Amino acid sequence: MAVLSAMSVNVLHSIIVTVFLMVACLCLFVFRLSLDTLLNVHDRWTFFFGAVLGRALIVFFWIVLFAAVLHFYGIAIPWLAIVVWALIGSVSSALVLPFAIWFALRYFRRRNGVSVLLVAINVASIELARRLRDDPWLAVNVCGFLEDRTPDRVEQCDDFARLGRFEDAAEVVKQMRIDRVYLSLPMETELRLRPIFDSLQDTTASIYFIHNFSECKPIRARLEMICGIPLFGVCEAPSVEAEWVIKSVLDRVFAFLGLIAVSPVLLITALAIKLESSGPVFFRQPRYGISGQIFRIWKFRSMATESSMVGNTIQASKNDVRVTRVGKFIRRTSIDELPQLFNILAGDMSLVGPRPHAADHNEMYRQLIRGYMIRHKVRPGLTGWAQVNGWRGETDTLEKMQQRVIFDLEYLRQWSVWFDFYILARTLMMFFSRTNAY
Repeated sequence: MAVLSAMSVNVLHSIIVTVFLMVACLCLFVFRLSLDTLLNVHDRWTFFFGAVLGRALIVFFWIVLFAAVLHFYGIAIPWLAIVVWALIGSVSSALVLPFAIWFALRYFRRRNGVSVLLVAINVASIELARRLRDDPWLAVNVCGFLEDRTPDRVEQCDDFARLGRFEDAAEVVKQMRIDRVYLSLPMETELRLRPIFDSLQDTTASIYFIHNFSECKPIRARLEMICGIPLFGVCEAPSVEAEWVIKSVLDRVFAFLGLIAVSPVLLITALAIKLESSGPVFFRQPRYGISGQIFRIWKFRSMATESSMVGNTIQASKNDVRVTRVGKFIRRTSIDELPQLFNILAGDMSLVGPRPHAADHNEMYRQLIRGYMIRHKVRPGLTGWAQVNGWRGETDTLEKMQQRVIFDLEYLRQWSVWFDFYILARTLMMFFSRTNAY
């Protein structure tokens, strides 16, 4: 009986080990980084950073959890060995990703990559062809264009060959073994478009339509079906995606833990402000939040009381006489922004997002900068993509604010949970930087 009991325990342990290994492998498979995703994002290194970090964290926690379950069933493993094992496993599994991508790109390039044919010569198709050709990450061979119009009626482009007319599409695809065809004709030109599309049905090439978004870059572009009708979204908020729930939860968790961690700093700063000058410790001001809703932001007061009245929108500048001695230090080190962790807990702000501006600044800039209000499709952040790229502090010219808005909109296009982690990591590295902070 004792032998049978021992065998049963060993079988149970084996089943548990097998199940956990299978689940761990499944999680790693689900959290793979699609090569197409990597090749299509604008700033690939940020997503690459997120994928490596996420993969390492998943492996680390699964190994720790696996060891904890074994310990629960009586298989004791020293915790120091578990941590070392988890660190080695997470780092090594994360490093597999860059080598896999490097190998994949080398392999595709060795085979001349993907062959591409573009139909119609115009601004959008020429820009796409040049980007495909010049991108070092892509393994794409741009074979050329098809065009019916004479050279004097189309955009000047001597970079690529003209391989024939529209009617030659199917023949060119077959002869040159084209993998992808990009049609750059307006959808309304059905009389010209339909014969090309029909002829390409006799080939195995993938077919794509190019729309000229040079004047209107999409935000979170996606195709969806409503009542059986396909709709192409060109300006959508990341908050409609399921992953946004994870961001909201992490915001509040990290804000709560952050408040506990920096509570001594908050108390010391509050005391220093109170001792140096009379007036409130905190400065509160109306700001625009998500969907343009007004909320009141929390900051440590860094100016003399009479200069901190709500409605005063004159930005602080270098050697500003309104800023107190304590104010100079907390502004330079960004300590004055720490009370915004309360705004994050309240759901008015996020750890990462476009920085909120004074309400009357918003009303001014929305009339001067195209797309300015789109940045309010997400919650404003304690830090943001514009800030880690050098656009923090005073915006004393319209050009500076335009650059900040450009990065804010790029954040909306690229957003992911891992992109937020990347921005937070860069923020921590420059936390004590004095650049542009007065």
